[in-house]
Amino acid sequence: MPILQSNTRTIFRSTCPSSTPCGPGTRCGWTASTRRSRRPSSERERQQGEGRRPPTPDWVVELSIGVGARPIGVHVGGCYAAGKRQRVITREQALAAALADGMRTCVHCRPDTALGVLG
Repeated sequence: MPILQSNTRTIFRSTCPSSTPCGPGTRCGWTASTRRSRRPSSERERQQGEGRRPPTPDWVVELSIGVGARPIGVHVGGCYAAGKRQRVITREQALAAALADGMRTCVHCRPDTALGVLG
């Protein structure tokens, strides 16, 4: 972030503990070494997180609010519109739910089409 601009150069104040500003167009070695050392670890952490993530389910059912949460909709696993309250179900349970009265299917992920049911 520039702190002083002149016609010929811009002086940058470093984020390191020293009180002297860095030269024009350069970064403080303290900041650069910190950023270099953090990049591989964050990349490594991201890769470990992806490896430990459970697999996406094939089918989920969206649940209503309350103590006796009842199923209100069927979604393909990984649908962005599924909401927070959901439960993993099997293909047979999804077929039964899609054919049941009062159970809606998602208009975004179209589980009825993926199940082979004409809606």
